[in-house]
Order: sequence, then C-alpha cells, then structure tokens
Amino acid sequence: KRKIAEDNLSNLMNDIESKNMFYHKNYDIIANADENTKSFSEKIWQEAINLGFASNLLSGSFQNHIQDVQKNLNFKYGRIQGILNPDIIDKIPDRDTYNFSNFNRIIDFLYSINILPFIDFGNKPQKLNVKIDEYLFISDKPQSTMKPEEWEDFLHSFLNNCINRYGINEVSKWNFELWLPHSSVLSYSSEQISKFVKNYEILYKVFKETIPLSKIGGFGFNAAGDIEIIKKVLSSLNFNNVRFDFFSFSSFHIVNHNNKTPMLTSNENYLENVIDKIKKAIHPFKIPLYLTEFTFDVTTRNYMHDSVFEALYIVRNVLRNSDNLDTIAFWNLSDLSAEYRVVNQILFGGNGLLSIDGLYKPAFYAYKFLSYLGNNVISQGDNYLITSKGAGSYQVLFFNYVHPSELSTFNYINDFSPHEVNDIFVEPKALNYNINIKISTPGKYRIKSYLLNHQHGSIIDEWCRLGIDIPLEKSELDYLNNICVPKQDLKYINIEDMINIQGEINPNEIIFYRIKMEL
Repeated sequence: KRKIAEDNLSNLMNDIESKNMFYHKNYDIIANADENTKSFSEKIWQEAINLGFASNLLSGSFQNHIQDVQKNLNFKYGRIQGILNPDIIDKIPDRDTYNFSNFNRIIDFLYSINILPFIDFGNKPQKLNVKIDEYLFISDKPQSTMKPEEWEDFLHSFLNNCINRYGINEVSKWNFELWLPHSSVLSYSSEQISKFVKNYEILYKVFKETIPLSKIGGFGFNAAGDIEIIKKVLSSLNFNNVRFDFFSFSSFHIVNHNNKTPMLTSNENYLENVIDKIKKAIHPFKIPLYLTEFTFDVTTRNYMHDSVFEALYIVRNVLRNSDNLDTIAFWNLSDLSAEYRVVNQILFGGNGLLSIDGLYKPAFYAYKFLSYLGNNVISQGDNYLITSKGAGSYQVLFFNYVHPSELSTFNYINDFSPHEVNDIFVEPKALNYNINIKISTPGKYRIKSYLLNHQHGSIIDEWCRLGIDIPLEKSELDYLNNICVPKQDLKYINIEDMINIQGEINPNEIIFYRIKMEL
C-alpha cells in the first residue's frame, strides 16, 4: 500500500509539475492579458511613408514598388520631396506662369492607389552614397532662390493648380511642410533661420487664407542637432503670429559631438531620449509631433538596412514610442530612391522596404506584422504587444531586440560585408515567454504563427548563401522572393477560458501570432 501511495503521489506531483510549468520555469517574458481590459491605440505607423524625391515617381518601376507596398500596408500619406526641381515644376520662359504637368501626373498616380500627398517644399540636396563615407550630389541647390514676392507668387499658382484639378475639399486633406536647412555638422545659422521664418510665414498665410483646414508644419529638425534651435524658431514664428500645425523631425540614430561629423550611437534608447527632449521644447506651443524620417542609419550603404536587424529596429522603436508621437514615417519605401551602383548587386545597404528589384526586405515584414495588429491593446511590455480586434480575434507580437556593439556602431565606416551583419552584437540572449489571454468566448481557435529571423525571411542571408559576387538572373530573383518569407505554422485548439502560448525567441527574431475563433 505504501508503494502504491508513493507511486500515486509521484504521478500527482508530475501532473502538477506539467500543468504548472508557468510557475516553475524561469520565463523572461510573462504576460497576463484580459480581453475586457483594453485601451485604444492609433496605428500611427500607417499614417505616412517616405516616397523620396518627386523625380523618382515619374519612373514606372518606382510606381510599381509603391503600388505593391500600398496594396500590402495601406499607408494614408505618401511624403514627397524635391517638387521645386525644374523637372517637376518649372516656370515657363517669358510667361508669368508655371508648368505643373509632371507634378500633376505624380499626384494623379498617388490618388489612383489611395495615398494622400504629404509635400515637403524644402529643397533638400539629393545625395546618394557611392561608398558608406562618400556621396554623390545629384542636386545641391539652396532651399529657394526665389525672392519673397516670387515665393508668394509661386505658392498662389501652386494652390490654384491643385484646387482647380483636385478640388478644395481634397487639397484640404493634404499635409505641407517646409524644411530648415542645416550644415553638414547639423548646425543652423542665424541667416538660415531668418530666411526660413520669412518663407514659412508666407507659406502659412497663403495656404490658410485659401485652404484653412490644411496642415502646414516644419521644420524637419535633425534629432542630432541642438535642441535650443527648436525654441528659437518657434519663438520667432510665435512673435510673427504664425504657428506650426505640426512639428517635424528626423531620426537616424546618430549623435553629433562638438560639431564634428555625426556618428552612429550605441545608445539603444536613443529615440526615446530624443523624443523626450523635443516634447519638452515644443510643449509650451502645444503642437503635434511628427517623426517624418526614421531609420537606423541615414547612409544608403549600410547592410544593416538589408538585414533582420532593421526589422527589429522598426518594431522596437515604433511600439515603444507610438504613444509619444502623432506620426512616424519610415525612410524609405524603395531602394530605387538611392540607386547608384558601382557593382551589379541586388543589395547595397539601401534603406528601403523593397530592394531595387522589388524584393521584400525584412523591414517590409516588420511593417506587415504591424499592419496585422488590432487597435485594442490588452497587454504590452518591453518585448511584446497583445491586441484584439474584438472577442475571438487576438494578435500577439514578440520581439527580441539586440543592439549592435559600441565598437561596430562607432566604426561602421570600415564598411563591413554582408556576411558580417549577424556578428556585431554584444551578448545576444534567447528569451523564454509565457502568455495567458483570458477570453469570454469558448470554442475552437485557429492559431497561426509567423517567424522572422536569419533563416526565414532574410534576403541578405539567402543572398550570401547563393553567392554575393554572382550576378543573378530573373529566375533566381523570383526564387529569392519566393523563399525569403517568414516561416508559418498553424494549429487548432479547443479553448474554454484561457489561451496559453509558451516558447523561446532568439536574438533579433520576431514571432507573430494571429489567433481567431472558428465559427
């Protein structure tokens, strides 16, 4: 009898142990969610995407890339730069009028795929990286060579063209922005600020008199610049009874020490720190905050952009900072924006969601996962987000972000190869996770998972496997696009009142679950 009792006790303890691993295993991520405890969250990452310079949008290949991304991700605004280039809007010689034909073709195309224009009037120089530390300048013009009266005349002509073609109701939905130029070391001169304030004042008053509901903002502040410049510009505008409808800034994870060449930083909380400083600077003026240019590195010759790391960078920074921003726009939609190849390679470190051949990069899948999320947040932590789209529909996003080492970020100018993008991280560690979602509707649930990592969905890893020095044929590009997808798994489970998911997530890996009750 004693032996039977001992066996029964042993079996009971084993049963308890197996049913309560949650309490015994050392989990790194523990989440308890209740569908009845929720908060609404706007998908600000779908508000806008950078399309690059307007001249790109006259290309059929580039338009195909935009159509593909829009079909999958459904952005509200497409942000365009360089419309003052004579190839886009040119003044007709000997006539007091402008030729808007190419500009109108671009806007017609955007409307055909359900994207609203977000137009930056700033005339930024278009520069492409030949090497990681060497630039080719396509144009290097001042912000505007127009005198104030010419600038005002242009704006009236521009508005008349837009309203006559698209109607005042549509143009009122557009966003408009003016960029304040800075030096190569991100300094802003008093002369530049003064000219900007005058030009912005004209822009604001002309537009508000005709389309008062439109949003006019600026000034494209570089996050590595001097925060005090923000206060100076805002105070100058306020003195002239002019305001920003939104304040825009760019973030490329760089710092600027003592007005020297800006460099990447090893501070993984960089964006949170920058947002906090900017919000304090603009707080007295109570205006929305738009992050209009966002990626890891401003250069277009960094293979990190082609790797899974960029996907992790997007997910981590978007989820951690959404509550403190009104818009966050990725830079850039396509590598065609920065195409300048000295060798025949499918990847060159461009910062797009798509490669020049239209292949999906891991960054694209990051946005795809974000688009799957619901608006009802039922639990969130440092490495996960759980949302719902109503009873019986849940979305779980796990990510294990590991930042590059200090040595690699400060010495990235040495131009590491595609083979090295997975080897520059400090102390990568796998994380165990356990989540419980309390539900009110029992039934049969369909659980579909997606895994994005170096083996699944990483075009640069597959390219390295094929051979980066071998020119690829069209059939091989098609092969890459077909195999470079996140791994999918599917199962059905009968659930009474609690959904439980356990697993392990490796460094720089994303796991996404779509959970739905079957009717």
